[in-house]
Amino acid sequence: MIEAAADTGWTGYPIEERDRRWNVVRQNASREGLDCVVVPKGNRLDARYLAQMPNVGVILPTDGRPPIVLADQGRGNAWVEIRPLHGRDRPQWGAPTAEALLELGMERGRIGVSGLGVGRVTHARAPDGVVNHVAHAEVLKRLPNATFVDATDVVGFARYVKSEAEITCLRRARQLAAVRTATPTRGRSRCPIRQARRRSGPG
Repeated sequence: MIEAAADTGWTGYPIEERDRRWNVVRQNASREGLDCVVVPKGNRLDARYLAQMPNVGVILPTDGRPPIVLADQGRGNAWVEIRPLHGRDRPQWGAPTAEALLELGMERGRIGVSGLGVGRVTHARAPDGVVNHVAHAEVLKRLPNATFVDATDVVGFARYVKSEAEITCLRRARQLAAVRTATPTRGRSRCPIRQARRRSGPG
């Protein structure tokens, strides 16, 4: 039986889901001996997973401190506050990322960068990674005593194992898709399943 299309809205994942994701990534990173995980600007999928915002950079310490989230436009949301990049029409990302790492005490840290290369369960279509070379080179220059390693799987395996909230979202998406398939429409309409996917983050 197809569910009536009464509720096609999406209110987003709760704060508890945010905390669960951050903690799983921290646990994965700690097992790899990492002090911090960086999701640089350009890694839209992992940024969205951690911040519910795709066009940001996320620096997440493994010691329980909240992440620093860098953005060149927009505002924060219920999950994160952003640190805007001011003073440039086309802001550079390398220097602010390095400054955030130094602020967190990572000058000699072991830092994982998600998106440096292809992962075992994510970024399968990006064999060369999704990290901007110029920005990453600037970070390396400013933290010469830190160690940087690929952490694509640190975030990837967190994304791979679904929580109950994520499974519920997938089930709801399937119901909405079934309703849309069964309901005739005229002209151009906004697809509720696409809206849900955009707001929910990568599955």
